[in-house]
Amino acid sequence: MARARNWAATIVGRRTDGGPETARTAELLVSEAVTNAILHTASGEPGGSFTVVLTTAPGAVRIEVHDAGGAATAPRPLSPLPDSEHGRGVALMAALAQEWGVLSGGRLRGVYFVLHTRPAGAGL
Repeated sequence: MARARNWAATIVGRRTDGGPETARTAELLVSEAVTNAILHTASGEPGGSFTVVLTTAPGAVRIEVHDAGGAATAPRPLSPLPDSEHGRGVALMAALAQEWGVLSGGRLRGVYFVLHTRPAGAGL
């Protein structure tokens, strides 16, 4: 998980002009999405895996976390109790990303989120 979040933060920092805040947000949301994949899907089982896909475009970065499937329910924001240690990942994604959603179709499973930013070298 650490490699995935550090990789995402580095790529967002290098390929966009969103500044350190956008890179930190990408790092946090990748961490949450990967944690959910490991805890709630076959990605966390022996031999399981996940994939992080990052795409930059002018003004935005889209990050997908593909999991191994097998979750009983689709990801959705929850309202955990204040002292709960779990249940905030998708709510954070919904709050911090400009767009997020569930990937499901054929063999593709997981979540995606979009962060708006300026392309590197763009003027104000």
